[in-house]
Formats: sequence, structure tokens, C-alpha cells
Amino acid sequence: MSSSRLKFFVVVGILAFVLIGGLFIWKIPRTPNEITLEIWGVFDDADQYAPLISKFNQTYPWVKIDYKKFTYEEYERKLLEAWSLGKGPDIFLLHNTWLPKYQSHAYPLPYDKKNPLTAQDYQRTFMPVASYDFVRGDQIYAMPLFVDTLALYYNEGIFEEMYLNNPDESWILTPPKTWDDLIKTVNYVIKKDEWGNIERAGIAMGTSNNINRASDILSLIMLQSGTKMVSDDLKAAIFDRSTIVDGASYNPGERSLNFYTDFANPRKKVYTWNIKRDYSVDDFSEGDVAMMIGYSHLIDTIKKKNPNLKFKVVPIPQIKESPAPVNYANYWAPAVSASSEHKEEAWDFIRFASAPENVWLYLSQTNRPTARPDMISYQEKEMPELSAFARQGITAQSWYQIDNDAVEKIFLEMIEKVNYSKASVSQAISQAAQEVTLLMTPPSPPPGPLKPPPGIGL
Repeated sequence: MSSSRLKFFVVVGILAFVLIGGLFIWKIPRTPNEITLEIWGVFDDADQYAPLISKFNQTYPWVKIDYKKFTYEEYERKLLEAWSLGKGPDIFLLHNTWLPKYQSHAYPLPYDKKNPLTAQDYQRTFMPVASYDFVRGDQIYAMPLFVDTLALYYNEGIFEEMYLNNPDESWILTPPKTWDDLIKTVNYVIKKDEWGNIERAGIAMGTSNNINRASDILSLIMLQSGTKMVSDDLKAAIFDRSTIVDGASYNPGERSLNFYTDFANPRKKVYTWNIKRDYSVDDFSEGDVAMMIGYSHLIDTIKKKNPNLKFKVVPIPQIKESPAPVNYANYWAPAVSASSEHKEEAWDFIRFASAPENVWLYLSQTNRPTARPDMISYQEKEMPELSAFARQGITAQSWYQIDNDAVEKIFLEMIEKVNYSKASVSQAISQAAQEVTLLMTPPSPPPGPLKPPPGIGL
């Protein structure tokens, strides 16, 4: 064999070896590089996420997840500090009122050809309020694992005691379904001493600082009464404005504030609460108030405070003859941080966590009501204590708040002005609307450079 032919076969052999070897290497499954996703949240502990994370790792073994819990008081500050340095978590818990403040820090769900999720799909998958809170146009910014609502807690022992003392008044065994029913119940169960002091309150309602989530309760009543909270362009608070109903002027916001504060007004028949009472959750736990309004997490709080208290939770009262129930939502949802270096994997986890076959691992650990309409019946069966909350999620609403903490403070001050007669109901709500509008007004841009008068300068 000539040397030239030998060289040819050697070259061909080498090329074949390289080609076959390359094909072999290409066919070997490649393991992605191990990464770590950091999640920041409030209220939930790391062990409550553990079952969900463990199942996620069965599909994504190369993704390590670290969950870090903060107190509510420090959480927002820590996020802002981290973001100012270009750092922070990959996933953060976003309150349902926070998107107006932090939309620039949230990375929206990217389009996935294999598993697309449109804004319309999102609206069908989660409670309707989630679309209002977390969808802007066709961009999805967060996916809730739960949606909580305000419900009515009542002391079953007090109601039974009233019935035993007055068997002809069997209606007392039925919790109030409307606000008219509630007023009747309050007037029936309240207990006063010989001087007219309240020994047992009918309901914890009417004041600000000693009522759990007083601002949310007032917002609920406003929304139920048809109050339009903000203008269509989201530039002004208009919950103090009147409207025309059947040819007459009607101010639903003012009526709502008046209705709420009447429960703490000694001159009103429904008077049952005052600023001297203990904190509402403590008073209810001690058996000194017949009813209280609150979110689902208070079930565990009350049980810890008083394991022997006999109480139940039912849907929040509605306005009589209202065409549809209105409830009030308060919840958190995981969102992907714009500063994350692993945005795709972070969204993979959120989508995985919110799927019905996986989210139950979270709900069963945290005792929270579902964010998915298709899971309501299942949760009612498995966790009957949460039935009212889960069912109310369908009709839950929220309203646009540019700064929820500032709005809460304004609402509490509005209630306090009425309680202490510092302003009339009309004056208090008007002042509150002006203050919320200021929050929504962007700061004026700094003035540009002054132009020299004619004839001066270059």
C-alpha cells in the first residue's frame, strides 16, 4: 500500500472516530448546573414549604431552594435595601396591594411555547381578584397559592346560652347573614351593667386601634355599598363622592363610615363597642364579645389563646337584597424578582407550586384558603373550618392602593376623627380622600435650567 493511500485511510479513520465519539457524547444526557433559588417571605415558616420543595426537587434535582422568613415590620425594608444594591431574592412574596409600588422590581411570566399561560387562562385558573391585583395587560406578575377573606367569627356558647334562656327566640341559633340580621343580633346578645357599661359586647366593631384590621373592615363595607374607591385613571381617591340613585343623591362611602362608627357611638341604638375595650382578638378569645370579623389565620390564634372557647366561622354579612355578595381579599403571592439571575427557574417553581396537584402540600401545612376555584369543594371537605373563606374567594375584591401602609393609617385616622368628634363623618371622609389622592399624585419634576432674559448670555 502506498504511503499516500495509508495517509488517506488514517485521516478517514481519525475523522470517523471523532464524528462517532462526538455523536456519542451528544447523546449523553446533560445535567444542568446546580443553582440555588432564594425565596423571601413573611408569616410562613421554612418547614411549611418543605413538602412542596421536596416534591419540586423530584423533577428539578439541580435546583436548591432556600426560604428565608422575615417579620412583617422588617420585610419591606430588607427588600428595598437589597434591591438598591442590585441584589435580593429570586422569589419574593408580594402582597396583593403592592404591585403599584413594586411593579418595576417584579419580572413578569415569560411566554412558554410548550406550556403557555395567557391572561385569560390565569383568570380562569385563580380567583378573579388575582387578575385585578397581579395582571397588567397581558403580563402576569405573580401567582397566588392562597386567597384570604374577611369572615364572621361568633361565640357559639353565647348564642346557645341566649337560646336556653329564651327558647322562643330560636332565630338566635342562626348566625346573621345580612347586616340587618347582625344589628338585631348585637342588640340581643349585648350585656350591660346597672350603670349602662358594656360587660359583653355584641361585636368588635366601630373603632380603629383596638380592632383587628379595622381599615379592611371599613373597605369591605364601602365596596359592599357600591363605593367607587378610585378614579378610572387611578390618579385620585373618590370614595368620598356622591352618586345619583333613583333621582336622589347618595353617598355610599359616607354612609359606610357612618354605619361602621355607629357601633362605637353611645348615642346610637347599635352601640356595643368603645375605645376602652381590649384588643378585639383578645376580647373575643376571653369570651367577652359575641362576634368578631377577621381573616382565617385568627382561627389558630384564638385556639392558642383559649383552647376551650366554642366558636365558629361563617361568611361575612352582606347588604340585604344585594344582587351579588361582595367580600374583601387580603393575601400574598410569589413573584420573580427582576434582579434574579435565575428568572426562568424561579418561574418554574412558582408555576409548579400553584398547580392543583402540588399546592395542596402548601395549603395543608399553612391552613390557608385556596386561590383556585377548582379546589374549593375539596378544601371544604378536607378542611371544613376554612369553608367560609374558600367559598368567599370567588366574590372577593380589593382596590388600587399606591401605598397600603399609608392608606391604612389614613383610614384609621379617619375612623378616629369620628370616634373622638374631631370631625363630622362628611369632613373625615373628605379629608381622607384628599390624603389618599396625594399619595397617588406623582411628584412634580424638578424645574429645568433657567433661560436667560433676552439680550443676556451668549
